[in-house]
This record gives sequence, C-alpha cells and structure tokens, in this order.
Amino acid sequence: MCRAIVLRSLATSLWILVSLLVMDLSGCKKSFEPIRPEYNRPTTLTEYDNIKKEIYKEPIGPESDNIKIFGRIEDGETLSQALIRSGVEYRVAEKIILSLGGVFDFKKCKSGDEFVVSIDKETGELKSFNYSSSPIDTYVIERGEDGNYQAYKEEYEVEKRIEYVTGRVSGSLYESMEKIGEDPGLSIVLANEVFAWDIDFYTEVMPEDEFKIIVEKYYSGDYFIQYGRILAAEYNGRITGKKEAFYYIADKKGGYYNSKGLAIRKILLKSPLKYGKISSGFGMRYHPIYKRVKMHHGVDYAAPIGTQVWAVADGVVSFAGVMGGYGNLIILKHRGGLETRYGHLSRFAPGIRQGMSIEQGRLIGYVGSTGVSTGPHLHFEMRQNGKIINPLKKVAPTAEPLDRRYIADFMKKVEEYRRYFNLEKSQVLITEDKSQNGN
Repeated sequence: MCRAIVLRSLATSLWILVSLLVMDLSGCKKSFEPIRPEYNRPTTLTEYDNIKKEIYKEPIGPESDNIKIFGRIEDGETLSQALIRSGVEYRVAEKIILSLGGVFDFKKCKSGDEFVVSIDKETGELKSFNYSSSPIDTYVIERGEDGNYQAYKEEYEVEKRIEYVTGRVSGSLYESMEKIGEDPGLSIVLANEVFAWDIDFYTEVMPEDEFKIIVEKYYSGDYFIQYGRILAAEYNGRITGKKEAFYYIADKKGGYYNSKGLAIRKILLKSPLKYGKISSGFGMRYHPIYKRVKMHHGVDYAAPIGTQVWAVADGVVSFAGVMGGYGNLIILKHRGGLETRYGHLSRFAPGIRQGMSIEQGRLIGYVGSTGVSTGPHLHFEMRQNGKIINPLKKVAPTAEPLDRRYIADFMKKVEEYRRYFNLEKSQVLITEDKSQNGN
C-alpha cells in the first residue's frame, strides 16, 4: 500500500512539472522572433555569397513564416512544367510566369537551371522567386508591401579578362585542367567546340601532350564566374601532331580557322559523344555474348548510362525505335549517301522523331545497354551508299575557307596569338573595363 501511495505522489509531481513546462513554453513561443537580416542588394558575387550566409541563419522549421520549394529544369521541360512537378500550386506557378513576362526569355530555359519559390505559410501566396541559369544570370520576383510583384534581373559588376592557359596532359585532359587550377569544363569546350573535327580525345590523347589556350574569363571581384570564348588554341600531341585553331568573325559570323584560313569545322565530327573510350573497334572480334568470332560493324564507346550522344553531321532521322540486337536505335541519313547508326541507347532525346531534320552536334539520345549488350556503351556505325565502313577511317572534307577579303586581318591576329603561345606560364594578358553581367 505504501508503494501505491509513493507512486501516486510521483505521478502528481510529474503532472505539476509538465503543466509548468507547458505554460513556460507557451510564453516563450509568443516572445520568440526569427532573425531577419537586413537585405542590401549586392553588386558583386562575393557580396552576394556573404548576404546568402546571413540569410541562411534564419531558423528553418515550425517558427519560419515561409515555405521554400527548391527545383530545377529537367530535359525537355518548360518552367511552368517544372514548377508544377516540384509541388508549386497552379495559381502560384501562373503568377510567376505572368510576373516574369517581359523580363525573362522563356525560350532560354535549359536543363539544369535552378529555382527557389518562397510561399507565405499562412496565406499560401507567393512571397519571392529566384531563378538562376548561370552564376551571372539570376532573375528575381519580389512582393512589395502593397501586394504587387516586381520582377527584375540581378545586376553584378563583371570584369572580363583575356588569359593564357598552358599545361601538359597527365591522365585525361579533364584531369589535367584540374591539376593546373582551371575548371575542368574548359577541357570540354576545347574538345567539343574547338578541336572536335580534328582530334578524337578518346583515342588520340597521350601523356605529356601539350595544350595552349587563350580564353576569355569573367570575374565579379575575385570571384571566378565562367569562361567566355576560346580565342585561340594549340595542341601538340604525339599522335595528333600540332593543331591550331583561331577564332575569327567574318560577315557577322564567327568560327574557328587554322593558320591558313581554312575552316576547322567539317562535315563530320570525330566522335558522337562527349565522354567515353573505345571499348571495341571495327572488324573481326570474339563476341562476348555469342562466344564466337564475328564481324563487328561499328565502334563501341564505353560510357556511363545517360551520357549524351550527338549527331556527327547534319541529317534527317530515318528511324528512331527498337531494332533487334541494337536495342533503342537512331538512324540518321546524311548527304552524299552517308548513314550513321547509334545503338543500345537508354532513351531518345526529347522531340526526336522520324523525318525531323538534325543539325550537327545536336543531342539525339543517351548511352544505355538495351538490346544485345554486356554493359553500358554506344554502338556507333557508319554506312556509305549502303556499304558498312569503318567510322574511324572516314575522312571528311573541310568546310568553306575564309573569304580573301579578311585574310590580311586574320593573319595579323594569328601572329599576335602565336606570340602569346611562346609564353612559358599561364597568366592574365588583358583586363577589360567592368560591365554589368558581362554585357
């Protein structure tokens, strides 16, 4: 019985203690105010980062007045579709689209662009919206005290510098850029936009090959933003020999030319994808699935599932579907009786359909392992007038040469860039005046 009395006393004491705690907490709740840092619009990205750090001190949880939705644009999506998919109500998404009209070009939405939607927890109304398509392309919607919305593009002071970058290949070209302190994305531009027609960076790159690049770089304060145009480049390789490329604008159209004024762009790209390595060449081989020697009619590029595959030349889609051992297959017809095939794809790029015209370098699909396949790779095949040929031995004719009216001026620029190529170390060559958002 004594035990029962003791237990009842303990229970009573516990009840009183809990009641006091609840009363105390309710009082605290009324007096608690979230930290609300004063917002001054930044003029440089360094200032923007500092302000962002302060903003993220604001408590996140039951005490916050806002609901934040983070999202990004996926392949083939419009902004409105991405907003709805991310959980934004239709009426709020509509308000965002209407507010951005006249400020933002919706055609420029691309995969990977990110956005943040801030919604008032009590009313469900839009409070703010932030959309970033690059470090210097940020669009904002803010709600004023009068309830009206204002949309604008953030403005930053941006400085353009012309820089000389040089190094040697150690590992891959991608890794080599990182080792010399550059963003590895520069290697992708060099491979895909400058030398894509002359160098196969999956088969022809060797250790100690030397590269020299003159490139535009954009900064906000000390903050590196992004690369601009590669103005000139030189690649000296054991397999490739010496290759040069110089950017020049003629008749309001820019392009890359060699030192003789011949366009580098050719009818055919050297490779149908950005990343990968040749895992099986053209010719007779022991088939890993059929367990016998068979003719391999194409070239296999090993690459992760989802790696982008692009058209090596202008053409028309003659087939896009499933075909036997190819799995998901795209067949393109080109001028002069040329045909290219892209097999084992995981999926096709949005909008790809039979009969549509395709430009060289356009995304057409993604690497996969469909059909008769032992692992993710692209099977790339080429036929000339119906006859199967080795894609690696197909020689493409050059494009049009530079008009003779521009040759003298072009050669002056070539000599200027070549003087820079004699420099031994990477360095800043020219610093241009500051502008707003690189314009």
